[in-house]
Amino acid sequence: MRVNTLCLLSVFLLICVVNIVPNNTDASIHIIYSDNENNDGSGTSDYDMNTQPEAYSLTILSGTQVSQALTIMNAGVLDLDWTVKANHSNQYTSSVHLTDTNGVSTDHIFQTGYISQNALLNVTINGDYDDSGEYAEVYINNISIDQIGGNGISNGTDIAVNYTFTEDQISQWTESGMVTITIKNSSDVDNFVSNTHSVKLITTGNASKVSITPTQGITARSEVSSLTVTIYAENLNAGTYLDYLYINSNDPETPMLEVPIHLNVTGIPNITTNPISIDTGHVFTNVSKSVSFIIKNTGTDTLQLTNFLSSDTALTVTSYPATLLPQESGILTCTVLSSNAKSLDAHLTIVSNDPDEPMSIVSITGDILDPPVIHVNPDLFEMSLMSGEQKHLSFTIQNTGSYTLTWDLENSRNFITSKKTKVAVYANYDVVNALH
Repeated sequence: MRVNTLCLLSVFLLICVVNIVPNNTDASIHIIYSDNENNDGSGTSDYDMNTQPEAYSLTILSGTQVSQALTIMNAGVLDLDWTVKANHSNQYTSSVHLTDTNGVSTDHIFQTGYISQNALLNVTINGDYDDSGEYAEVYINNISIDQIGGNGISNGTDIAVNYTFTEDQISQWTESGMVTITIKNSSDVDNFVSNTHSVKLITTGNASKVSITPTQGITARSEVSSLTVTIYAENLNAGTYLDYLYINSNDPETPMLEVPIHLNVTGIPNITTNPISIDTGHVFTNVSKSVSFIIKNTGTDTLQLTNFLSSDTALTVTSYPATLLPQESGILTCTVLSSNAKSLDAHLTIVSNDPDEPMSIVSITGDILDPPVIHVNPDLFEMSLMSGEQKHLSFTIQNTGSYTLTWDLENSRNFITSKKTKVAVYANYDVVNALH
């Protein structure tokens, strides 16, 4: 038997036409199909790596750690040789707005209390920005810093620009606690499928720490390898952080696989006061005296001062910072004022959102005394002197108050006016009596 075979191969179908002609000979038909997969007939790739999970999204309390399982799976037919490492990326916040009209602006507001060193601002626009008059203007806190687009780039193409800022440059952001990035389209920007304004603020402050165990291994065919990933949120302020696990392997199609770790850190505010006690010294009745101390937030989330409780009506709070960002300090000022003489031994309780110390107490002590009261007799001298003439004056200083009066005298130049001339003389005072 003779076999004639015609095979037609298309993208979707392999068609073979077989003519069998008897000639008293046995025959067998073998169709061998091969692609870039393994040639053992299984249709499986030599290497096929994937992970479970493909990404992490975790919430963690600042100062704590969390461990997660990571599984590397080899669906190929050859051994998978891999290593894994973590990239400690920085804290980031992103904001995306879609626009559909010309002249429109979008505001992107970011909290900035967590910025401790430098910051990178990434602005990306996509839409109708191909002609010279079609651009977007970038503002930071209402101050224009740049115009992007309008340089012949095809519509629908991402136009990305990075701006870097030093700690000194962003100090005003951290003082206010936020920054507003405004992207405004020019009036010539036409309606496109969608005009996109995307802003990402990336800091180079603290970053989370990630450890992996083990960091390398070999995963046999159709087997899995189990790893432990531990994320540490040491000294991290409240906010969103992004890390990556990078798995390098001998898989030629995916030599490096990224596993992102999205980390949402919940912070804890912590209040400290300096000093914790204040001695006001002597304060006179009906005379106010201000005392101040420093409040600092040494925690990792915004500290909110919500109330103040004084144990003595003579002590009141006159100014204070309502909120303090992490590591920020502020001045709290109190006023001591009383119409009655007494010993002051007051406690000021500061109520805040510090979970460990919701009520922080500052001690304020001192003496409120009736003041000295001076009386001078006589309180006026009137006389006529000839040029060069001297005269001794006597008067009495008396203290009718309850506290010791301290005083001193200063000679002053007096001008005595006559009809024709102005004569300058020195007046010498002799104190005859000073009564307490």
